[in-house]
Amino acid sequence: MMDSTGIISGQRPRAITQTPVTVVTGFLGSGKTTMIARLLRQPGLANTAVIVNEFGEVGLDHMLLERLEGDVVLLPQGCVCCMVDGTIAGTLEGLDTRRIMGEIPAFDRVIIETTGLANPAPVLQTLLDRKVLLRGYTPGLVVTTVDAALGLETLRRHPEAVQQVAMADRLLLTKPDLEEGTALREQLFALNPNAKLISVLNGDIDPDELTVASANDLALLTPGPRKGRFAATSGHASRISTVSLILKDEVEFVDLADFLGAIAETFGAGLLRAKGIVRIRGEERPLAVHGVQHIFHPPTRLAAWPAGLRHSTLVLILDGANTEQVIDAAREFGLLPPQE
Repeated sequence: MMDSTGIISGQRPRAITQTPVTVVTGFLGSGKTTMIARLLRQPGLANTAVIVNEFGEVGLDHMLLERLEGDVVLLPQGCVCCMVDGTIAGTLEGLDTRRIMGEIPAFDRVIIETTGLANPAPVLQTLLDRKVLLRGYTPGLVVTTVDAALGLETLRRHPEAVQQVAMADRLLLTKPDLEEGTALREQLFALNPNAKLISVLNGDIDPDELTVASANDLALLTPGPRKGRFAATSGHASRISTVSLILKDEVEFVDLADFLGAIAETFGAGLLRAKGIVRIRGEERPLAVHGVQHIFHPPTRLAAWPAGLRHSTLVLILDGANTEQVIDAAREFGLLPPQE
């Protein structure tokens, strides 16, 4: 039986090796297509499948080694590039089928480029769907490009851009040579204090910054000095809030499932993203938590506790929510000690 969070009540989490999927988002003109085109030339993206909206946008023609059946091309360094065919889920399913049948090279990771006006939530929800998970995929990093020259005005005018920034694990500040002052960086920190901010000139970036996750990349380390067992921050001119919960050393699995179910039911679309790594009582391997709005990843065991992470942590990114309500619920369900 599955509860409202997508966590299966009474079923122990499974340990499984899956193909991580990085989502690259960012507003129109923020440089994500330029960056992906440059990345596709790098050997560091070998064994990667890249899903783009249009081949022409990323200038692949002079790089193609072979055009395979349908909208799939094979690049010189072994990277597979394909166009979105119908839905993201259908495209991922098609890639996995071709991988199994040996029609395309095996790939170890996937990068999806979203459209510039897209809210990344539907793509992330797709990655939490059971059918996609059974195909061997799992959510990876969310990477958002931000135009250094136009970013402030874009954030003021377009709520989609705010959500793209708020949900990111990494923020890539493009065109940094055009940056004026620190106002944009301050706003990005206010919207998403835990994301790693990287300056990227002409799309030049280490591929590992998009594909390799760590505890810090998942925004799970304590974000600076704070009091108590949690921290809450909110954007100055927005309704975006981030709540970081440092949990008890070990928690009961049923308490965690009930808490996530209550949060999903209470906030719905206002829960932009949830992520965390938690020690479950009586279990040696930690539990990875991923959620978007009302949809949560079925419980999955990590092979080992991430280096650098000291405590069980949940990070909730909320739109227009009362952060105190979240903290009170965590206490009610036994994830935090009672208030002193």
